[in-house]
Amino acid sequence: MVLRGRKRATAGSLWVYEDEGETLPQKGDFSVITNWKGEAQCIIRTTDITIKPFNEITESFAVLEGEGNLSLSFWQDAHWHFFARELAQYGREPHWEMPIVCETFECVYPLGNL
Repeated sequence: MVLRGRKRATAGSLWVYEDEGETLPQKGDFSVITNWKGEAQCIIRTTDITIKPFNEITESFAVLEGEGNLSLSFWQDAHWHFFARELAQYGREPHWEMPIVCETFECVYPLGNL
């Protein structure tokens, strides 16, 4: 989806970043996107990072994330279930005000065929 330009954002749980001691992405960071085999497909550059409560994620962000039918309701449902599974590993449960790291990015170097 990144290579096709449909996916231009991603979201993660701030709690997971904290529990794993991971550094938050920063504007201007570069990341390599791989396929399921771990093979590099493209390089992205982070264009913005914001932290918002789950219940304040907007329809426009859901569209940028590019999943499902691009609606906010699809985003909320899919991410609620994802975060519930992910947070359970840390003894946490999701709630509507949980902090979400919202990252937008641009593809700066496609390595595969577009």
